[in-house]
Amino acid sequence: IAKPAPAYPASSPASHPAGSPRPTRAERSADARPAADSAESSGGSRDGAAASRSSSGVSPGEYAHEPPSLDDLHAQLRAALEGPPAPPGLSNPELNEAIRAKKTILFLDVRPADSFAESRIQPLIGSAQCKAISVPPAMLAPGIGADAIEAKLRDQSKSAFHDRTKFDLVVIIAMTPADYAADSPASILKDAIYKYEGIRRLPAEPVVLAEGYRAWNSQYPTHCTGRLSRPKVGPVHTSVASYPTLRPPTAPSTAPSENGPASNTGPHTSQTPATGGPVETAPSNAPAGRAEDSGVTANVSD
Repeated sequence: IAKPAPAYPASSPASHPAGSPRPTRAERSADARPAADSAESSGGSRDGAAASRSSSGVSPGEYAHEPPSLDDLHAQLRAALEGPPAPPGLSNPELNEAIRAKKTILFLDVRPADSFAESRIQPLIGSAQCKAISVPPAMLAPGIGADAIEAKLRDQSKSAFHDRTKFDLVVIIAMTPADYAADSPASILKDAIYKYEGIRRLPAEPVVLAEGYRAWNSQYPTHCTGRLSRPKVGPVHTSVASYPTLRPPTAPSTAPSENGPASNTGPHTSQTPATGGPVETAPSNAPAGRAEDSGVTANVSD
């Protein structure tokens, strides 16, 4: 019967020179255990990496950055749906506080000229420090510069527009918040006086009246020259439903008309009061004495 091979490697003569005592079984087992542990650890790491690659298709070290979180994806989707952010704006209470603090403010109104003539901002407090000028949308073509805008303004507005760098605050005003979108007259004016202006550059970025002039005129009418008229509403079309009547049909009237009795050209049927039966009558233009000859029965009254 063949004996099983020993679990430990046989010692070579070179490792045990002549005359030295041979290592015991316990010593040989202690020397072999670290090698086995290192082999198991290296084999386990290889197996774990292979399992990770087989489950995900890529190894963990191949990701340069961590994938975006769910909140980041929601923020990106919201930004794509809402479009670019609106320029910095002032709410109505914030603008009211700036007026009460008597800051010098230049109002650039990009509403149509007739709307500006109807009502514009004129602060009740510190009106001497505030100026409101009209910059109609017709003169705000894409790519226009500040100097070209100034050349198109009226004489009473040119000086205030030229000295815009001397004001504490420059506010661009449109009618509604939707009028501050990209490529709108308000956006073109803001880029002309701040983004593309290099000579008379404003010390601070212009702001917009975020809620629009209509909301400002409704909330602070004392800081305006007048009240805005209500927006025109088109005609309201209402449909009237017709219902069938429940009344029985009425018999046609036999009373003579105001113009006189109608001329009868042929025989017709009348109702006798006594019997209620139909009686044929002769035409009215037939001679009375010829009634018997005609073969019809007639009622002759006195």
